[in-house]
Amino acid sequence: MNPIDLEKFNHAVTLVNLGRKPEAYQQMRELANNYSQDPNILLWLGLLTPNGYEARQIADTLNRIDPSNPGIAQLQQHINQTWPAPPAPPPYQPPAYQQPTYQQPTYQQPAYQQPVYQQPAVVYQQPVYIQAGTSYCPFCHTNVPPRRIRRISSAGWVVFTLLLLFTVVFCWIGLLMKEEVMICSTCGMRIQ
Repeated sequence: MNPIDLEKFNHAVTLVNLGRKPEAYQQMRELANNYSQDPNILLWLGLLTPNGYEARQIADTLNRIDPSNPGIAQLQQHINQTWPAPPAPPPYQPPAYQQPTYQQPTYQQPAYQQPVYQQPAVVYQQPVYIQAGTSYCPFCHTNVPPRRIRRISSAGWVVFTLLLLFTVVFCWIGLLMKEEVMICSTCGMRIQ
């Protein structure tokens, strides 16, 4: 320990003798941050701590660092007096083993019931007439079946133009992109 820390240690011991244990504990805690393996600081810290768990940890650390230190017995005695160990739980007695008992299943003859037949209910419906795919034309205001034709789509023309500019060999690919269009069979306008 350097002289300043040694002076601090001696001052903390003096504070303990004057009965000012919380202040002494605080100073020992600060010293323990720098000297965590010093048995004297750990011994005083274990005697001053207000926490039983911390005191037991310090005693274990002291046993690991210096098992022949005479202050360990004093620290153990202080721990046992200040924080007595909880009483041991009563010995565990397992519940008595009982042989499970199974009841014999009871078998019953299934009851046979005569099926009840009901007459099906008769429902009369109006005949449904289905017209073969008619569409309403907003131009000539008629309901007629439309003509369906396949033509090259707008996207196909765009692909054709781009491929014609860059690769003449593959420009025909755009012409394969077709769409189906419905045209009024009366006026010839496109129906959506």
